[in-house]
Amino acid sequence: MPESAIASKQQYAQVERIVQQIQLLRESPVEVLETQQSDAAIVQEVETASRQQGIKQQQLMSITPAKPRRIAETPYLEQQTKIILREVSLKQVIGFVLALTENSGAGFEIPELSFRTPPSFNAAETTPKEEFWNVDLLLTSHLYEPKIPAP
Repeated sequence: MPESAIASKQQYAQVERIVQQIQLLRESPVEVLETQQSDAAIVQEVETASRQQGIKQQQLMSITPAKPRRIAETPYLEQQTKIILREVSLKQVIGFVLALTENSGAGFEIPELSFRTPPSFNAAETTPKEEFWNVDLLLTSHLYEPKIPAP
């Protein structure tokens, strides 16, 4: 069997494994809260996660929880919180995201995450250890709240 055929067969097997993993993730349930978290509780979770990662208070520019909104015609609500971080390291961001999504127990997900270089960034003076980013992220949580039919 030629080498290219063997490589293609291996790639195909790898793609099949990835497809199976995606299907399992799509079928796994989303963690849903039974009671709504207050804005203050969300802010406290975010501040705790940021402190754990060495993110200073002046680097945590804003935490803006929105009111929960119904997801289409389902019995679920989604609450979004916008978070803005300034001049944080990639290591801090990864730790922060993991602290919120895996360690908090609050059922948070992060569907949006964007990185930008700070305006003061100077590539000539920066070494990889000193690389900092401005980060905007969207934190979401879901709540089960069935609609009560009107009498």
